[in-house]
Amino acid sequence: MTETYRRKWEARGRQIARLRDREPQRLLIAARLGRGDTFEQIERETGISLGRVQAVARKLQAEDPSIARTRRPRRYWDTADADMAPPADLDTPEARVTAYIQSNASPNTRVAYGADLRQVADLLGLDGVGALCSIKVAHGARLRELLVGRGYKSSTIRRKMQVVKYLLDREIRLGHREAPNPLDPILVKPPKGEPRRVLDTLTPDEVRRVLAPCDEGTHLRDRRDAALLRLAFWCGLRVGELAGMTAAEPRNWAHQREGAHFVEADGQRLLRVVGKGEKLRVMPLCDEVVEAVQRWLDVSGGSWSDTTPLWQPTRGRKAEALTGRSIRRLVVARCRKAGIQKHISTHSTRRTAAVRLLNLGVDLERVRHFMGHQSLTTTQTYLAGVHDLDTHAARAMDY
Repeated sequence: MTETYRRKWEARGRQIARLRDREPQRLLIAARLGRGDTFEQIERETGISLGRVQAVARKLQAEDPSIARTRRPRRYWDTADADMAPPADLDTPEARVTAYIQSNASPNTRVAYGADLRQVADLLGLDGVGALCSIKVAHGARLRELLVGRGYKSSTIRRKMQVVKYLLDREIRLGHREAPNPLDPILVKPPKGEPRRVLDTLTPDEVRRVLAPCDEGTHLRDRRDAALLRLAFWCGLRVGELAGMTAAEPRNWAHQREGAHFVEADGQRLLRVVGKGEKLRVMPLCDEVVEAVQRWLDVSGGSWSDTTPLWQPTRGRKAEALTGRSIRRLVVARCRKAGIQKHISTHSTRRTAAVRLLNLGVDLERVRHFMGHQSLTTTQTYLAGVHDLDTHAARAMDY
């Protein structure tokens, strides 16, 4: 037997061995699906790849449609929550839950609250979200155990439980149940004054490192990213506000709840931002930001009077705007390319802008207006990221 035939024979033997090993995997996956495990849970507990689990589930479903039909993780979010109408009366628990969701100003918050409430009701085995209005302390303890068992981070667990807690606080306030709130002993409030989280902010030197490749590059994508990142770092825009940007004011705001556009007043460019909860703020722009946007408009063939999306893909379909997810990936990729090893999140650019203003000595009230915060308490959380100790209030103390 020649060397070539020997290698082919051994490769065929290894292939047959792998096929034999897959049969026990198939039986194991079928048993797990039969008892109601999700694909991610099977992957985590058995070590079988997610792709293999999904492939076996598809074959099982083709053989018997009743198998693995409802084994995929449920989609709890519903975009209809953003536009739901408030109920005419509050006689039923379901109507009060709908009113609670509708009481939030931001459409994104309404979608998130509706998704969290539906998931919590499903995990506890309740008959609809209306049953959440009558849960007890035991339900709260069980909910925490279920969320921990699913591998959620502590911050996510607290957020989901806080949504239910606020609902029960509303029920007590409206007189539909008696105090105390059953989730109070489970959700212990952190001491006031301590930061809720570690702020992932960039230093001025790191911001310059992120922008340097964009300014030096000649690709169309570099010009776009240079303008987008400057608006993010200089103006502290949210991801949704960046995704909804246009050069001029859109003709119809009914289909756009978040966004920004440029206006001209007294010979200078201003940025008009419609932010979270449809709150309006207007801010001037420095020459560096205006020049970066002008360079992007020049190379992309746009103008200051365009009402089309400002940020568009540099390849593929040009009519569609960059989504919020694309902008997040863009920011993370640029920071990684600059060698920044910090945890970059969706709010890193916005936090960087707020902390930079506080380091420069801008008072909290002006920073609140700049960031578009409704409450000064939200702005105070950024004080934890102030690192300029030379200008700290303690330095000025004297008698």
